[in-house]
Amino acid sequence: MIIPGRRRDIGWALVVALWMASPASGQQARQPIQPVKILDIGGKISFSGELYDEKESNPLTGSKLHERGRLFEETAEFKTEGYFYHPNLVDWFANVRFTLDQNPEDVNGESFDRKGRVLDYDLEAFILKEKAVSLRPFARSATNVLHRDFAGMFNLESRAFGIEVFTKGRFPLSVLLQTGKRREEDNTRIEDERSGYLKFTIADRKDPDRLTEFTYEREDVDETATILSVAGAVVNVQDQSFLRDELNLTNNWRFGRETGKNALSGRLRLLDRKSTRLNSSHIPLSRMPSSA
Repeated sequence: MIIPGRRRDIGWALVVALWMASPASGQQARQPIQPVKILDIGGKISFSGELYDEKESNPLTGSKLHERGRLFEETAEFKTEGYFYHPNLVDWFANVRFTLDQNPEDVNGESFDRKGRVLDYDLEAFILKEKAVSLRPFARSATNVLHRDFAGMFNLESRAFGIEVFTKGRFPLSVLLQTGKRREEDNTRIEDERSGYLKFTIADRKDPDRLTEFTYEREDVDETATILSVAGAVVNVQDQSFLRDELNLTNNWRFGRETGKNALSGRLRLLDRKSTRLNSSHIPLSRMPSSA
């Protein structure tokens, strides 16, 4: 049984934000279309901090825990949007964020100096958004250096790239394709993940009171976990794969008087999941017996 003792928290925060935006289009005089134009640009800088002092005790074992320290975080964020050549040809959006944090801490007289940082970006564009067929390419990335209480510092990197295609009309459809990579690494373990994702959607939207939508999703994930010794040598390698197929059929029906319509909906879902462990070995794969 843990009986929490007293805790004192002192926190402070300061946020500075700067935003610049162009005036509303209705307030501007008609001007020639510019080949490249930035419609909005902004940024934010924030600082936050916390002081803490916490005590806990366990009367059954007589153990005591005393934690005290400081947590500081600084963040800078920048975002912008605009278009190329014509507002309906290519619209683009960009967001970049950078964060630093410091957490010096004392636990039962033992000192720790934990530091971390995060850098990520998000890019997206819409191509021919007013046409019968339009595209949405995108890219996302994040690079993190973080700290675990039980494992120390570790690196986490993730990347995702993809494109989505839209069509308009009575039966609008969209197709989304995305590929991604993720790696988590510390002194004892490396985890690599590669993923692919497909989503197909088609709907019947001719009648605003009736909606029928069909969706198919497929996700394929391969994972590799590498266990390292204290000296950095490979001790064990584990490979796994995951495959998911999912079908959804949705119907929505609105009926009754315009002032208070009733709604009736139904959904059919089919899901198939597979998981396979490809190998788990404490020796190099080239030396594994053929029956493994």
